[in-house]
Amino acid sequence: MNKIKNFFLKNGVQTAVASLVIFLAVWIVYANSIGNEFLWDDDAGIIFNNYIHDWQYFLNFFSQSMYNGAGIISGYWRPAVLTVFAVEWHTFLVWPGGYHIVNILLHGINALLVFYLFRLLFGRFFIAFMTALVFGVHPLNTEAVTYISGIADSLCALFVLLGVIFYVKAGNETEHRRKRLFFLAVFLCFILALMSRESAIMMPGLLFLADIFRKRNEVKNWRNLKNPLKTVLPFLLFDGSYIISRLTILNFTKEFTSLLSFNLPLHERIFTFFHALLLYLQLMFAPLHLHMERFLVAEKTLMSPPVLAGGLALGLIFFLIFKTFKKIPEVSFGLSWFLIALSPSANIFMPSATALAEHWLYLSLPGFFFALFVLVDKISRSWRYRSIIFVFLTVWILWIGNLTILRNRDWANPIVLFTSTLQESPESSRANTNLGLAYEKKKEYDKALLYLTRATEIEPNNPLPFYLRALVYAKMGKNTESMRDHEHSVSINVNNTHSTAFLLSHYSMRNDFTKVREILEQVLEKTTSPMKSQDILLKIISVAKAEKNDALVDKYEKMLAETRLKVQDDPIVKIGNFLNKYLGEIE
Repeated sequence: MNKIKNFFLKNGVQTAVASLVIFLAVWIVYANSIGNEFLWDDDAGIIFNNYIHDWQYFLNFFSQSMYNGAGIISGYWRPAVLTVFAVEWHTFLVWPGGYHIVNILLHGINALLVFYLFRLLFGRFFIAFMTALVFGVHPLNTEAVTYISGIADSLCALFVLLGVIFYVKAGNETEHRRKRLFFLAVFLCFILALMSRESAIMMPGLLFLADIFRKRNEVKNWRNLKNPLKTVLPFLLFDGSYIISRLTILNFTKEFTSLLSFNLPLHERIFTFFHALLLYLQLMFAPLHLHMERFLVAEKTLMSPPVLAGGLALGLIFFLIFKTFKKIPEVSFGLSWFLIALSPSANIFMPSATALAEHWLYLSLPGFFFALFVLVDKISRSWRYRSIIFVFLTVWILWIGNLTILRNRDWANPIVLFTSTLQESPESSRANTNLGLAYEKKKEYDKALLYLTRATEIEPNNPLPFYLRALVYAKMGKNTESMRDHEHSVSINVNNTHSTAFLLSHYSMRNDFTKVREILEQVLEKTTSPMKSQDILLKIISVAKAEKNDALVDKYEKMLAETRLKVQDDPIVKIGNFLNKYLGEIE
């Protein structure tokens, strides 16, 4: 028996078999997702995104928002995701199965990287294996794997995990040339991670964590953290430059900046995170009733039962992090990993549009379960019936794997997805809107109107469902109702470009220049960019001339002259002029 065991250990067969089991487990639980359709943001990201359809637009991936190729301005800047989509488009075109295969393959690789990284740091073969296996089959990851556009999570995780592995190897390397190459690889991974998803800003924290535990025997007190912090400083500085660029030249909408204002006081954001953490812990152990529309009302008091319970859970996590640092470092590492990976989505220091989402746990899960399994292993060593725990764990893994298979079915197509979502969250305006849009595509207009009307009732200040309902009314030949919804959509937000463009076109065709000018004036009033204001003023002047209103022409020409001065003072314009002049001199 010992000879067989030694053979497996010496020849790496044990690692190969474990890796194969992890990879096969991932494919087994996600295989039924290959037949799923495109849905939700897949339209804007893939089907209607002209940029990924033609490589001539490749440089636009890096200078424009993610959905700009579909005519949609979003707050996302994810050129690495667009690059993957472009490769997939030129390989699979409109066959969704190919995209699903890539997502499953990527998730399987991530599971193997989790296995490798935790073994690299701690050498706990079986614990690392079980952690990677749970990560691979857990249903909380379905939104990142089964949903094609969810690849942003897994792609970001790929580069983060690779970066941490290279960082550990760089620290262990004695040969200077190889050390520099590893550090270069870490920087490349960091850049690619940031180009995949915004949550990658936490990667320096994970690098710092890995360095501490790589040198855990040298860290006697907090003063010994100086060297790991010094090593990670360049990554923190790069993080800062990324945040500045996202607030300036890569700020495609005002959404990212406005979120920084944090409408909620700090204590309410903290209390709400306590509640979210409690739900996350529940979902990790019992991932039932999964859906994509989870809402939390802002918590105002610590004495609310879920806030208090979540706060106590967080306190226990911090207690274990410090208590186990020297004696059971794996537990301290795993729980720290869990909190650091989750931190960008905690809505405390970084802005977030919602309080929690299942896919935000994608990179956090491995850390939590690694710590849990090590702790259980430590506590149960003196038990006579440890096999019972192993049997229980095996049954639990089979159960969550089956839940993943079932959850994949919810993502089969838009109607199934949003119907199942509404069963769990009937008051979701977004789910009602998307279900209405799905029925509109199938030309089932009565059902489309039903759900879009529900969306307008749930969220009357959202212009989108009114605009979509206007389109449905138009297709049903109800032009009066369609115009009413378009006008109401514009009254809510004149920057709702679709309804605004429709009304401008509608009134222009009827030579109703007064209406056209009034709408343009509303747009101008809401515009803060001098360059955009300049374009709008030119249009208003043109309309005023068509009205033969000389007084208005004079008024807006004066405004145009003032705006042009502001444009010349704009820092971005000055930089652009300097570069044009400099490049011109070089030529």
